[in-house]
Amino acid sequence: MPNQTYTALTIGPIYQTITEAKRSRAKWAASYFFSWFVKRVLQEAKKEENSIKVLIPHTGDYETSYGSGLYADRLYFIGTVKDKINEIVKEVTTEIADDIKKNTEQPNVLDFLNQYLNIHILEINLSNYEFGKDEFALSVINQKLDQIELHQNMPFEYEINPLQEYFLSRTEEGTILSIDAFPETKRYFPSLAEISTRTLKRLEVLKNLTNESPKYDEIVWQSFINKKDDIQIIEEFIKNQNYNLLPHHKYYAIMYADGDNIGKLLAALNRLDTNKELQEFSKQLFEFGVKTDETIYNYGGNGIFLGGEDILAFLPMACVDKAGETTKTIFQLITKIDENWKATVQKVAEDFNKEATDNNKISIPTLSYGIQIAYHKYPLKEAMSAAYQLMEKAKNKYPCKNTIGISFRKHSGQSMEAFIEKSKNCSYHEIQNFIAHKCRELQYDNTTENNTEKSTNERLLSGIMHRLKDSTFQILLQQSIKNQSLDAFFENSFNEKIHIENSNFMNEVKTLLHKIFNDYSGKHPFKIAYFTLRLTHFINAKTETDA
Repeated sequence: MPNQTYTALTIGPIYQTITEAKRSRAKWAASYFFSWFVKRVLQEAKKEENSIKVLIPHTGDYETSYGSGLYADRLYFIGTVKDKINEIVKEVTTEIADDIKKNTEQPNVLDFLNQYLNIHILEINLSNYEFGKDEFALSVINQKLDQIELHQNMPFEYEINPLQEYFLSRTEEGTILSIDAFPETKRYFPSLAEISTRTLKRLEVLKNLTNESPKYDEIVWQSFINKKDDIQIIEEFIKNQNYNLLPHHKYYAIMYADGDNIGKLLAALNRLDTNKELQEFSKQLFEFGVKTDETIYNYGGNGIFLGGEDILAFLPMACVDKAGETTKTIFQLITKIDENWKATVQKVAEDFNKEATDNNKISIPTLSYGIQIAYHKYPLKEAMSAAYQLMEKAKNKYPCKNTIGISFRKHSGQSMEAFIEKSKNCSYHEIQNFIAHKCRELQYDNTTENNTEKSTNERLLSGIMHRLKDSTFQILLQQSIKNQSLDAFFENSFNEKIHIENSNFMNEVKTLLHKIFNDYSGKHPFKIAYFTLRLTHFINAKTETDA
């Protein structure tokens, strides 16, 4: 880079603040608070663009109507501007302290924030720095920031955290955070109950239920003003038979995602010795965040954080589309998010490779996911931790990364997980198609067990899942695929009347198993196959007994 002097800012404590928050809207606000803070510092810095030059993030005006924080916890400037940035930080801290005091009536908020927040501003001159192998300006700056973050503010005792009270406050005027996140409605982040039952909200709007029927929004609002928690709201839905609550409506999902091979792309862009490419990369990250925030909302979920290449979102296990016609699952959401990634961040890498020599070409960045599906009474904090660990394993335990780590924990305590490598295109596409096809026409009317095709498919799925757990069946299945005799194996193993009458369905299952076992070895194919069938079966189940 032409200029060798930089100023960087980092803010925290993010993890501690989010962990301390108990409810879904408080966790959203805790995350959004830091994104908002960085955004405000950036906005004020832009007003002084003649004296403050922003390196990254990109300084475009990025807004979202769906509530996700789009700004990461670090800012980078060109030149020596520490004092100016420090003054801006003081102004923004005072601004948020005034709003916290207004909404909580807590005293000494500014003093609390000055003690609680870990804001570090670092100046670094790299003119004489000897870069090691694979080092570049941003990597060195980030190393310095990592080191300085170890020097957190000293812990201090407090009976009440004004921030946490602020995150839970709700007024007609809205807080700075809610107005910024939801400018048109000033609405607040929904509860887990609202997210997991988003299908019911959409169906009620489409059916235009009469005033004689209890309203979805009324139940939510009454639960809120009576200070009921997310679990109690779900229980209200369960009592209300008009909502046709299905077993999967009582489950929520936590999604984490993170970019793979981003460091290599940044290193390559830094070698071009110009800021233009870095700023274009940052622009594409924001474009990805804005697109994906809308994608998650359209699916039925809500993004918490979409800063840089990171994603944190709360999701329904499955959700009907806005037209009330097709039920979609998390796997279709992932497909759409990956399409957004390809159109933005991947494009930067592909454009670089077009101009690079063969020796300098880089790996195309991908996304790895961690998803925890849990019963509505399962602690949110533990579900978030589990989802994050799944993502970390997906990124670090699989050579190609680009993997989905997903776990489904039932109310009974039974838990199953699978790691699905998206780079194994043949089986991955089959898994996506199978789940999408078997869940898309899910019916939400009150029904009892009958002889419809759907209930037949559920019985078939249940039988196949049971067989997959049998060790003898496992050995014979693997041998049949290895010997290319899967057709004969299926004819011998599934030869009852129900199998013969539903040959199309059985052929779909056979194709699914064949592609999974061709792409994976060891125990992986059994886990992936069982997980795929179990998830499909559960989403389609109409009663707790069936599920």
